[in-house]
Amino acid sequence: MWNELQGKFDKFSSVLPMSRFDSRNKPLNLPWSNSKLKRMRRNKDAAWNSFVGCPTKENYSYAFIKDEMYADEEFRLKSNYEKKLTNNLKTNCKGFYSYLRNKRQLKTGVPTLEKSDGSRTSSPAESAEALAEAFSSVFVQEPENLPRVEKPVVESEGDVYVM
Repeated sequence: MWNELQGKFDKFSSVLPMSRFDSRNKPLNLPWSNSKLKRMRRNKDAAWNSFVGCPTKENYSYAFIKDEMYADEEFRLKSNYEKKLTNNLKTNCKGFYSYLRNKRQLKTGVPTLEKSDGSRTSSPAESAEALAEAFSSVFVQEPENLPRVEKPVVESEGDVYVM
């Protein structure tokens, strides 16, 4: 049965298009992306992969330089894209508000947590209760009948200072 399922999966995976993602699980086709940035990204990834394969100081410095070059170019392109959106705001506000809407959306939620009894939470409310229970076990309730400590009074030539 497993072999049959694996065979069907292989048939589907050979036909379905694959989407490319970077290491942070972001798609490579960002609105400000261009072919030069994509090429720099591939070069950076290749440099880091060569460092992982052969961790030498030269490979690390080369990968680090490629990383910085990519980050600088991405920042420059993103800044230019955002400036273009704001400059065209009066004539074409749709792109600007679309960009804002994508930035505003919450993309991650609270994961399922393991409760003290070993079971997993199934809803956000249960996760909140599990977190509250964990935090309350760490913090200590102070007793209400603690003695009060008065602030010391320091006198100085006619003036009274309270510390």
